Amino acid sequence: MRRLIQTCLALVILVVGLTGCGQPPKKKQFNNMIARANADLKSKAQAFYKVIQPIGEGKQVTAAQARGELSAMETALNDIKAKFDKMKPPVNSPKGEVLLDKYRAFLKTQENIIDSCFKPIVSAIERGQPDWNYIAARLKAADGLESDAYNALATAQKEYAKAHNFNPTK
Repeated sequence: MRRLIQTCLALVILVVGLTGCGQPPKKKQFNNMIARANADLKSKAQAFYKVIQPIGEGKQVTAAQARGELSAMETALNDIKAKFDKMKPPVNSPKGEVLLDKYRAFLKTQENIIDSCFKPIVSAIERGQPDWNYIAARLKAADGLESDAYNALATAQKEYAKAHNFNPTK
C-alpha cells in the first residue's frame, strides 16, 4: 500500500512538472513580459517598413522580401497572442487584470493592422503596383488604428506601475 501511494505521488509530481501549474507571472515579470513582447513586435514592424520604404524613393523592392517580413511579423504576433491568451494576471493585482485585458485588446488591434493595412501593401507589391501614395495611406491608417489601443495600454501600464511602485526606466 505504501509503495502504491509513493508511486501515485511520484506520478502526480511528474504530471504537474511536465504540464506546469499555469502559475501567473510575478508582478515585475508580467510587466517585463509585455515590454519584451512589444519590443519584438516593434522590431518586426521596423523591419517591414525598412523593406517597403525604398518604394517612396522610387526604388523597386522584391515581393518576397515584403512577404517575408510580413510573415515574420504575423508569426511573432501569433506567438505573443497565444502566450497572453492563456496567461493569468499576477496574483492580488486588479491593475494587472486591467493591463492584461488592455494588452489583449492591443494585440487584436495589431492583428487588424496586419490584415487591413500591411497585407494590402504586400499584395500591391506582389501585383507590381507599389504606389507610394497608397502605401503611405495604409501606413497612416495603421497609425490611426493603433493610436487608441496603444494609449489605453499605456495608461493601464502606468496605473499598474504606480500600483506596484515600479519606477519607469528611460
